[in-house]
Amino acid sequence: MEDKRTTFTYMRGKVGDKAVGEGSASAFQRPGATWSAVALTFDNAAGTRVTASALFDLPKNGTESSVGRYYLIDNKPLDLTALEDIAEKRFTKSALDAVFPDAQIFDVHKAFAERFRRLLGINSDQALPLLRVIQAGKGLGGSVNNFFRDQVLDAPATLTAADDVVEEFSNLMSIRQRLEDVRQQRDQLAPVPGLNRDYAQSLLDANRLRELAGEEFEAYKQQLAVTVHEKTLARFKDLAQAKAKELGAERGIRDGLARSCASSKRTTTTRAATRSPRSSSRSKTPGWGSNSASKWRNRRAKHFPTPAWNFSGPRPAGSRRTSTRPPARPN
Repeated sequence: MEDKRTTFTYMRGKVGDKAVGEGSASAFQRPGATWSAVALTFDNAAGTRVTASALFDLPKNGTESSVGRYYLIDNKPLDLTALEDIAEKRFTKSALDAVFPDAQIFDVHKAFAERFRRLLGINSDQALPLLRVIQAGKGLGGSVNNFFRDQVLDAPATLTAADDVVEEFSNLMSIRQRLEDVRQQRDQLAPVPGLNRDYAQSLLDANRLRELAGEEFEAYKQQLAVTVHEKTLARFKDLAQAKAKELGAERGIRDGLARSCASSKRTTTTRAATRSPRSSSRSKTPGWGSNSASKWRNRRAKHFPTPAWNFSGPRPAGSRRTSTRPPARPN
């Protein structure tokens, strides 16, 4: 398989391979520093002349990536003698400007090709790549459709419009994202003014509390304590007076009931003493026996009921009164 020819192999003058140990390496005619130039002059019937030149240099022991490339456009042929004077060192744009002051010098092939295409009146930027493919003898490089689409036809305007739409949509997406970020920032910072006001009010309240925590606050606290004690004492006095009135009323009722009970006892004793001499005769009289005594006790209980009060003292709160009946008289 034949090796691919490049600018590097042309400048070095590759003549083949040579044996190196157990392997092989490329054999070059110019292994040291070298330079190369190629120029193409276009002349029309109107007398306009344009020369497009390409200059290459290579340092000693340089590799494929070490090739220096410069391009010139001038209205006169390339002066190789002038290049010999600066070829001892590597080409630079400033050195070439000094040697060819009227020429346009480029270090990028794309800008160079665009400039001389316009000078030659070539409208399509696909013409030169197509010419290069034909000159290289590569043929169609695939199908006829691919060849015409890539090398002959211009790119459809719809593709450019689609690219513009995609770019515009990308801009809109970025704007929307920025708006979303700003909205989130606004929502996060919205409570800050209210919190700041609350913080300021809290500081004022804290300062006022510190001021009140001094002697004036202690005096005011003592004044409130005295007021509370006076109200409590007045309430206890009212309760004590109400309780005294209640106890006085109960004592009056109790004394009245005690007098009634004592009067009833005296009356009962007097009647018993009056009737006792005839008890023996009545007991012997028919109809004045145990039944008659029971009837008499019932009549006495009916007319003189025994009060159900306990006169041992005032009744404790929450307790029930117990009935204390005197013992029944013996028959």
